[in-house]
Amino acid sequence: MDYASLVEEAILAAFELYVTGPETEELLWPRLEIITIEDGGVGLVQGPMLIEALNNQRMRWPRNPERWMFSAHAVRMLCATQKDRTTQELVHRF
Repeated sequence: MDYASLVEEAILAAFELYVTGPETEELLWPRLEIITIEDGGVGLVQGPMLIEALNNQRMRWPRNPERWMFSAHAVRMLCATQKDRTTQELVHRF
């Protein structure tokens, strides 16, 4: 499976949460925050700030295609990030 198809799968999973309803859309963002730390780590040091900024921007839009773009962009950004799981590994040692 190539990178593009992995991104499409991730986008599809996030889209399912978005279109199912506001409650499930709200489940997506805490997960993106955790993924940013667990998988991005120092590979994307500014990741938590970017996810928070995208989430804040998303909240200012009604549920429409423009609102969905913030979620899609966050997922694409995390897919493209160089993975570094050392933060997660360190946390689980203690």
